[in-house]
Amino acid sequence: MRYQFEKCLEKGKIVKIEIAPDLISKEIDEAKNDLNSCDISIQESNFKWAIKYEESAKII
Repeated sequence: MRYQFEKCLEKGKIVKIEIAPDLISKEIDEAKNDLNSCDISIQESNFKWAIKYEESAKII
């Protein structure tokens, strides 16, 4: 993984951006939505799209 990361840096595919609080909030909201979708998929036994780690739920 480290090798791929370094290659992406070299190619300019990963760049540093300024901290933007509005983007941070948006990303956190999207992560919560993704986790909720995952929970629903698991409840419906739709495992094709859902992979859930119990520890992930503790973060939020």
